[in-house]
Amino acid sequence: MQDRRYGEVPVGAVFFAACDANYFKKFAPAFIGSIGEHSSTNIHIHVINPDDEVFALACYLNSRVSQHVTYTFQDSDLSNYTEEQKRALYASLRFLVAPFLLSHADQLMILDIDCLIMKNFDFGANPVGYFPREPLPGTVGWEAEGTKCAAGCVFLDKSALHIANAISETLGGLELKWFNDQIALNHVMNQVPQEFVRKFDSDFMDWEFKDGTAIWTGKGPRKYENVRYVEMQNKYADSIMNYDNETYIDKVILAPRLDIPFKQFDVVRAQSVNEPIRRHWANFIRQKVDDGYYKVSSPRWMFNAKIEKYFPNAQILVPHVEQHNWGGGHRTYFYMQTVFPWLFTVDPLGWAGGAQYIASFDSEAEYDSTTFNLMKERLGEGKFGHLQSDNTPWNKINDEYIIVPLQLPHDETIKYHSDFSVEEFVTALCEMAVDNPDMPQLVFKGHPVNLKSMQPLKEIIEGYKQLYVADANFNELVRKAQAMFVLNGGSGQEAMLHEIPVACFGRCDYAPAVINGDIKNPYGAWEAIQNDNWFKRLAMYKRWYDWYVNQICLDTKV
Repeated sequence: MQDRRYGEVPVGAVFFAACDANYFKKFAPAFIGSIGEHSSTNIHIHVINPDDEVFALACYLNSRVSQHVTYTFQDSDLSNYTEEQKRALYASLRFLVAPFLLSHADQLMILDIDCLIMKNFDFGANPVGYFPREPLPGTVGWEAEGTKCAAGCVFLDKSALHIANAISETLGGLELKWFNDQIALNHVMNQVPQEFVRKFDSDFMDWEFKDGTAIWTGKGPRKYENVRYVEMQNKYADSIMNYDNETYIDKVILAPRLDIPFKQFDVVRAQSVNEPIRRHWANFIRQKVDDGYYKVSSPRWMFNAKIEKYFPNAQILVPHVEQHNWGGGHRTYFYMQTVFPWLFTVDPLGWAGGAQYIASFDSEAEYDSTTFNLMKERLGEGKFGHLQSDNTPWNKINDEYIIVPLQLPHDETIKYHSDFSVEEFVTALCEMAVDNPDMPQLVFKGHPVNLKSMQPLKEIIEGYKQLYVADANFNELVRKAQAMFVLNGGSGQEAMLHEIPVACFGRCDYAPAVINGDIKNPYGAWEAIQNDNWFKRLAMYKRWYDWYVNQICLDTKV
């Protein structure tokens, strides 16, 4: 089975369950709700073949308990599996994944997703724990072997990683058939010295739903037919899914986790990211929470429009996306950090070149220069100011040059706000420079965040014998340049504060204040700069900043 695992691994001690997408939607609310009511221990769930509804529900559930809830996922092609094989795979999934998770976590209390935690309990001091029992009367062969233990509750701590591996490896050698998980578990546990094993019994976990037991497990049709179990399942599910009895939530902010990457990677770990500019995200979110917004905190990539149904009457603030790729209804607003990291925009359509607010700029409005001057004083505090170098190769740069800041080729501002690629932009400018040797030198500045992604652009530039620089100070380069040619990045905004001519070629929110270039005729932008009324252009810069900072942006430093 070829599969891909991704998500966030657990740390410390966790309750752990694994399931398919349908069981997650059916049983995860009560599973998490019961743990939330009776324990402070964190929770981890692994889901095979999730969909957007799984991601949305997972995000929502995170907001309803105080524990840290983490998720891993795997995409697997099960098209050639029989229904019986799928059923056996889902039942054994938690043991197949356990070794991987235990290499990160300290302790796993491995449960079925349809279990309910009925009271608080300690995981115990033994390295392993399981539920041995006598085979069911009347069973023989495979089924008799499979009923020698109950697999609904298994404990492993990190010192038992080899045991987790043995269970997984034993499963791999068995037929994918019902009871394979219990057969593998019983086979391995019988080889573990008894002094290391805690043996669970029906006073700890039961499927008769007695008062006083720690765990109820919904075996077989009981999970649907037993009145007592179903009532308790509904109770815990309702407690976590229905918030109207607590408060009427009319404002929600989806808050991306700031200690892990925003984009989806294979596997991440809490506290793996510590980017200074993210403190402004924290400030923005805190301001909104202080204003009465209900916070839903999850990995950013998990947010999707399916979450709207959990807040049917709320205005929802969504990070880092736009209406066209979010979808959903029209109760959403989209917030984004600007090139000045303490400033954020909120808009019903999107951000930067995709924002609705662009149309509200009045090119003839009265303005005050104060904001422009204040922002100019803060040059160098932009997103990437901490990545600038003092090694600008001035010996390679002419007295007259045009600075061209390069953008990340796969960045969303290119994907959503440009009709052409960064490669096409670079090629067009290089061809212009070759055809017009009398114009100022082009100096292409590599993006400091990911210089590896600049390599294809560097090859294009050097193929045309133009200058590419990586180890250089951006603000120095801009300040001394005759002009800037920019596709649509935030560098254009910074160049305005340096009071140099700017020509942008893609869609951006500062486009109304600068010269708009045509990718099919880039030399026309240079001609427009030469013929421009500089005093009027500088006034337009100041007018734009007065509007942008004071009417559009939210300042997290205020």
